[in-house]
Amino acid sequence: MERRIESYIDNILENIAPQLYTLSIILGIALLLVGIVLLIWNVKKSSSMLNIGGIICMGIGILSVSSAFLQL
Repeated sequence: MERRIESYIDNILENIAPQLYTLSIILGIALLLVGIVLLIWNVKKSSSMLNIGGIICMGIGILSVSSAFLQL
C-alpha cells in the first residue's frame, strides 16, 4: 500500500515537472520586467524604496530564470 502511494505521487510529480520549469521561467521574466520598470520609475521620482524593490525583483528574476534553465 505504501509503495503504491509513493509511486502514485512520484508519477504525478514527474508529470507536472515540465510545467513547473515553464512557470518558473515565466515568473522570472515577469519579475525582471517589474524590476526594470521600478528602476525606470526611480529615475523620475528618485525614491530609494523603488530602487531597492527594483533590484530585489531583478535579482529574484535572474535567479529564477537561471535556475530553471540549469534544471532543464
